[in-house]
Amino acid sequence: MRSASRDRNSKMMTSLKDQEKISIRGQVRGVDSVRVGSVSVIAGKRGMLRAAFVKDEDFVAPSDLPHPEDVVSAVTKSKLKVDVVVVGQDFRRPQPLYENLSHEIDNVAGIELAGYEEWLKGLSQSTRRNVRLAERRGVEIRVSDYSEEFASGIKGVDDECSVRQGRPFWHYGKPLTAVFQENGTYRDSSDFIGAYYNGEMIGFIKVVNVGGLSRIMQILGMTTHFDKKPMFALVVKAVELACAREATHLTYCKYEYDGQPDSTIAEFKRRLSFEKYEYPLYVVPVNAKGRLGVRMGAHKGLGALLPQPVIDRARRLRERICRGRSSSRSSFCFADSLPKIAASTCGFSLMLERLASSWQMECSIPPARSFNQFKMYFRCLD
Repeated sequence: MRSASRDRNSKMMTSLKDQEKISIRGQVRGVDSVRVGSVSVIAGKRGMLRAAFVKDEDFVAPSDLPHPEDVVSAVTKSKLKVDVVVVGQDFRRPQPLYENLSHEIDNVAGIELAGYEEWLKGLSQSTRRNVRLAERRGVEIRVSDYSEEFASGIKGVDDECSVRQGRPFWHYGKPLTAVFQENGTYRDSSDFIGAYYNGEMIGFIKVVNVGGLSRIMQILGMTTHFDKKPMFALVVKAVELACAREATHLTYCKYEYDGQPDSTIAEFKRRLSFEKYEYPLYVVPVNAKGRLGVRMGAHKGLGALLPQPVIDRARRLRERICRGRSSSRSSFCFADSLPKIAASTCGFSLMLERLASSWQMECSIPPARSFNQFKMYFRCLD
């Protein structure tokens, strides 16, 4: 056991705290980071906690993912200001490898690739009809090298509308130089596929190939050409290329977001035979705030603490505000909905009561009796 531990430690080369540039809500920013082996571990936010996680973890070969305890050790030595360390695991190995560490279940959307023709035959009749419809309506699918011309096509798709999925679209109106730089990551290991109609790009997909997997990093299409079904044609081409590379799976982010199994994106994935793969996500606290926050679910965000009716109403309100609908034209009035929201949140104070023992165990302070007091206590742990 000691020799195995020494071997692992000898391979774990860490450096002092450094800076990495990442995209946050469409804006490139510098964040603190530390090197662990061949990957960068960056400091960021996860819910209401400060977290350290592997940069672009989905696009790192699973064999290169560091041991969670190595990340904790590197974070401690570098004095990275975080509350928890978050490290995933290869979804093809669903059983926890480190059972002594706290973990929760996360998910990914994936297609197990046994062969292109076999996958195509397994699609529903309506999905195959949508694939043929794109070709009949003049959509041309091309695999291209990454260039300024391809980036210009991406910019055209990005600039079609400023609101997507009910929220402001981060990439709307960016200059071509920024679009070219931000979409050019991992270009040596990526497939860039465009959908064209009358010579104009109406959709694109970027697939990163790493560790025997093909992972969709981005896919986007013009809403004005929705009737031509370019998104279906793009995924079909991505599956064809992944099978040619002998990848085991094609993945596309999460299968289920925030407990929304019936969202439009989830339905799109189901039609293309994506399946839900669950795997352990290690969430390891490194201080008192982290231990308390993980116990309360603060790393999952405010949405995990609020009742679903409140979240649904807030989403509808946000969507209508983003789309510029005036209150006179909207059938939803936030002021009229306050009594219903208050009724749906009555259980929140009860939840705070149940957490009293947690407060007393972690801190020598009385339990929180209100949301404002809860926030005050939580900030005191910094």
